[in-house]
Amino acid sequence: MTSPLVNVALPLPLTQLFTYTVPNFLKDIIQQGSVVTVPFGKKILTGVVIEFTQARPSVTLKSIIDILPSSIQLSDEQLNTARWISEYYNAPIGEATKLFLPVGISNISESLISLATSNFSTVLPQQSKDELSRIITILSKEPLTIRQIQKATGIQSVHAIVNKLVKEGVLTIEERPATRPSIKKELFLRRVHNSSDLTIKHKRQKEIFETLLQLNVDEISVKEFLKSTSFSLSSLKSLASKGIVELYYKEVERKHHFEPDDQALRSLSLQLNASQQQAVDSVVRSLTLSSHNTFLLHGVTGSGKTQVYIESIRKALELGKSCIVLVPEISLTPQTVRRFQAHFGESVIWMHSKLSTGERYDAWRLTKEGKYRIVIGPRSAVFAPVKNLGLIVVDEEHEASYKQFDAIPRYHARDVAIVRGMVNNATVLLGSATPSIESYANSVEGKYTLLTLPERADNAQLPPIEIVDMVEERKRRYNQMKLRAKEIGKKAFENAAKSISLFLETKIRDRLEKKEGIILLQNRRGFAPFIECDSCGHVEQCERCNVTLTYHATKKHLRCHYCGKVKPAPTTCPQCNGFEFSMRGFGTQRVEEELTTLFPSARILRMDLDTTSRKHSHEKILQQFGNGDADILLGTQMVAKGLDFPRVTLVGVISADTQMMLPDFRSAERTFQLLTQVAGRAGRSLLKGEVVIQTSQPSHYALKHVQDHDYVGFYTEELTFRKQIGYPPFSRIVVVELKGRNEKNVELIAQQFGASLSKHLPSTEVLGPSPAVLSKIKNEYRWHILVKADKAKDKNGTRARSAVARVAEEMQKESVSKKVKIIVDVDPVGIL
Repeated sequence: MTSPLVNVALPLPLTQLFTYTVPNFLKDIIQQGSVVTVPFGKKILTGVVIEFTQARPSVTLKSIIDILPSSIQLSDEQLNTARWISEYYNAPIGEATKLFLPVGISNISESLISLATSNFSTVLPQQSKDELSRIITILSKEPLTIRQIQKATGIQSVHAIVNKLVKEGVLTIEERPATRPSIKKELFLRRVHNSSDLTIKHKRQKEIFETLLQLNVDEISVKEFLKSTSFSLSSLKSLASKGIVELYYKEVERKHHFEPDDQALRSLSLQLNASQQQAVDSVVRSLTLSSHNTFLLHGVTGSGKTQVYIESIRKALELGKSCIVLVPEISLTPQTVRRFQAHFGESVIWMHSKLSTGERYDAWRLTKEGKYRIVIGPRSAVFAPVKNLGLIVVDEEHEASYKQFDAIPRYHARDVAIVRGMVNNATVLLGSATPSIESYANSVEGKYTLLTLPERADNAQLPPIEIVDMVEERKRRYNQMKLRAKEIGKKAFENAAKSISLFLETKIRDRLEKKEGIILLQNRRGFAPFIECDSCGHVEQCERCNVTLTYHATKKHLRCHYCGKVKPAPTTCPQCNGFEFSMRGFGTQRVEEELTTLFPSARILRMDLDTTSRKHSHEKILQQFGNGDADILLGTQMVAKGLDFPRVTLVGVISADTQMMLPDFRSAERTFQLLTQVAGRAGRSLLKGEVVIQTSQPSHYALKHVQDHDYVGFYTEELTFRKQIGYPPFSRIVVVELKGRNEKNVELIAQQFGASLSKHLPSTEVLGPSPAVLSKIKNEYRWHILVKADKAKDKNGTRARSAVARVAEEMQKESVSKKVKIIVDVDPVGIL
């Protein structure tokens, strides 16, 4: 009897499935969705069984090695959602199924490098022998992986050296299964006898037993017990051998604990207003019927959207359903978790990439087992394996961070949430004070049900917004400084540029005197976006990317914010040997320095990518500010999203122009959203707030609508603009990015791709190919082709996506094409 055949999806950038035979010992347990290990070339990969098949290829088939525990198996719902992701986003099915697996489970086998001979003296030229000697020395102790060799030696070109030595027969490579996350167990201790009259002769052992009696706990971690006492493990083992105590291993969950704060506890007593109650009632009706509906909750900032989420989730739990809550930033997770834990206790878990592999595995595993019924996290949490999914909440649904932009598949978590809702007959609740143009258009068309919260909760008032014209501010400062030019000197005059206007300075000073909180937004990190030679105007650029290098004052170096390249700040100009430079523009570090000069006694916290790279750093900064340990919170867009601090009465925007000047059709929308969101951080309690926005374009229509707190007005005006140029929501967009190290090859393939695509889509607008706005990143040249599929002709963009997929498949067969990466981005949130 022939062995059954299955088609397996592997986590590789390949579109096809791979057929394997099923060995006899697995026949009775293998199923669609089973996670299996299989041989692939010389490696061992983890894949997912997509289907059984009768079609037997002509090649000799390999057999599945093993099946992972059934607890990791994907459900039909997960498989169906993965298929949709694969088809819609033009992504390999193996990359789509990988999204549903716990981190580390799909690790491929590791290459273990070991010595095969000691005859290596003549293998490499003299200049390489130092590197060779270091590699040989560490391998003489034990076999290592490439990464371990790099870490031990500091040599970056390890791959090249190892490959050469393998060819020479000096080293061998052996594949071994990669280490996967597993359940953590710790040694615990408990008393067997509870009587204090128990006779124990040994003094030390008696002290241990008395300590355990005093602690009055059923069990305690040995690690914790020994840490808090002066006892030794050997003494515990002696007591255990006498049957007085028991030592045993117990499963321990790796989980960071959040203590509830005042804000979370206050939310327990909040009462819904009429608008909130209407919104909850609509969601509850959908939950009760177990029917799929998508709601768009449009509420002004501070209108109490979170309380609507909480009451909707409460009903879902009563109905035996589970919930996923998506937040746009990891930084918002602690604040959201505290509030939800105050209401739902131990039913809440969080998932995000800053957790350790072990923490993420435990969260995934225990959620699938049903211990956790509310999962909170950023975009990847949409794939959480909750049992009986009933409700998915997408908070701040407009945020671009819900779109995966640096890996395949390039999915949008909001849209995946809606598809999971459809597959599970679950309710989806999208919330925002500034919905995306597409989502609001869907609500107007009736695709989503619109729910509105027109007023702030607890009678709080929306803050008045002042616009400061920085062109006029600079003129005023310039004229003042010009009068004093001789007195202060030329250089001081040139460097007298300030990021904070006199108007904003006065407002900050007033709030500091009142001991109230201040949030300042500057959506650009570093000290200065670039430094310029005063003699010839030369600006340092990244050699690997076509962008200027940002100056970071803390380490006195220049850094590329795209590839991470760092170099010392120049002391002389490489073009003219000049030695005087000027800082141009303002990053968060420079604004912080200016604030320190203006307000020396103010306590300032800076929140940007540089200050939040460490684990739990977001949480610590926000906790400090929330506790009143700082007066001013300065940061990038992190400070604009979802933060709720009753003591904040002033919000200042250092420059509204950063987003507005980008060459992207969404730039006005992004500007309106960011400014409205950050303005909403002010005056969220009985303390009245105010907002100051600094800009060089005070008459821009987005700013006018921000000042009036008028989303519908902005939507109406923006929709007219979008219709004129044929962009979403009137079309579906697909961007094809072609990139590679050889500029001519990239241009050639881009031209061929564009020509072929135009033939496949004669009635669809195909723009390009042309160099991308950021034409070179990480030593790779980038070209873009933009496809605009008119919804009137191609409603879901199916024809456009199919044509792009066909052309991409054709082009990949060309020899030159193999040196050029082709990336398809469906529904991109940016086109830079």
